[in-house]
Amino acid sequence: MTFAMVVARRPVSSGSRGRVKYQAALEQLARLHFASRELFDGDLYIRIVWFHSIERVGDVDNIIKPIIDAFKGVVYLDDESIVKCLSQKVYTKKDFRITQAHLPSDIYEELIALLGSEEEHIFYVEVGQLTSHSVYFGPIDEGEL
Repeated sequence: MTFAMVVARRPVSSGSRGRVKYQAALEQLARLHFASRELFDGDLYIRIVWFHSIERVGDVDNIIKPIIDAFKGVVYLDDESIVKCLSQKVYTKKDFRITQAHLPSDIYEELIALLGSEEEHIFYVEVGQLTSHSVYFGPIDEGEL
């Protein structure tokens, strides 16, 4: 079981002045998308993909904590449950490829529509139960998460 959502806005970094307001907005969106589902517990992973059409936008590592904190108590009981994290920036003016293999069709369609729009920043967030405690070394673009 996974939770996924697409957000058409610029992710905020952990040191940003607007972090509290941003996290409240993310929490509200997550509540709408995750309504009436039982909170995840146990070992979890989170995947964050930030699509942007502006060349220099900020550090990919600084956007993780505000997103993880916004989902605490909404998607999962405690962010301590996150044991694996993948965060990625995709500059949309360069070639990239998206595979639909593990995306729900409604999320995929929403993402593709937003990528075809004028939005400068879009991010995708996915949280799910970890099914393996394998540790991979080497290139990380082989799709192991």
